[in-house]
Amino acid sequence: MSFFLTGYGELVTKLLGKVKRDQMYLPNSDEWLLRRISPSCENNCDNQYFHIYTSFRELVVFLPVGRMQEVYKIVCPECGETIELEPEEFTRIKPFIKMNKLFENGKIDEIEYRVRLDKIESRLLKVRRD
Repeated sequence: MSFFLTGYGELVTKLLGKVKRDQMYLPNSDEWLLRRISPSCENNCDNQYFHIYTSFRELVVFLPVGRMQEVYKIVCPECGETIELEPEEFTRIKPFIKMNKLFENGKIDEIEYRVRLDKIESRLLKVRRD
């Protein structure tokens, strides 16, 4: 049996979650995790968080079989200013996105949220020292 590539599906964009601006600094530091991207919106917005989106096209053989060309973006919620993230930049903030989503959806309480935040920050500091 052989399969024929019929092309790419339509572009899908999905909101992954939020990351708070104060979460994007190394603990007890002014060092911004995303060095290539400014901590404040270039359009002088006073946002306290950023939206994180992913966009991808599905590889279609007869049915969607996987995602192709997945891209991550950081977006100002006030003006929509969008910057594409490098894969390693997304990896740095991914734990915050997941944790914030759990908290917003009521799956963890504030105490668990703070405990997890401390663990993430500890890992970031450890990686920085290594």
